[in-house]
Amino acid sequence: MPDPKADNSYMGILNEPLPELKPPGLLSDPDEEQRWLGTLVTEKLAALFVHFRIDPAGPDAWCQLAIALALRHVPGFQPPGPKRGPTKEWDINAQFELCQLISERGQRGSNPHAACHDLVKPGRRYEGKAAKTLYRVYQGSPWKRIFEEAAAYEALISGDCAEKQ
Repeated sequence: MPDPKADNSYMGILNEPLPELKPPGLLSDPDEEQRWLGTLVTEKLAALFVHFRIDPAGPDAWCQLAIALALRHVPGFQPPGPKRGPTKEWDINAQFELCQLISERGQRGSNPHAACHDLVKPGRRYEGKAAKTLYRVYQGSPWKRIFEEAAAYEALISGDCAEKQ
């Protein structure tokens, strides 16, 4: 059985809605309208078999058609879609890079908030991003503490070395 998702849209008779039935009138023949509608539905069913490339004479043709239609239209037959929510733009590596850049600016006397504003300026690494976003990512990153402790340790060591000289 072909992949029912491969064909994106129905065409021809399958794309045309059933006509609106008018209430019976004095001169209308309800049996004739029912035969006409039955013929139209039979044509549409035959077109469904053609559309999904199913042999209507096959032993399990109706089962195949039901499965093809379910795969196409029933949410419970669909594979899981992409996860909802924000994209993973700030994975652990991106957070490391951001914290490293903020730390480098911190060694030059800039505070993290100012460093974020510096990083979003034109021509800089995060041009076009919001400084507020960078600061929020920085504050929530596990790397922040590591870089802060490394900077504190480095200051402590350099202070000890300066005293000994």
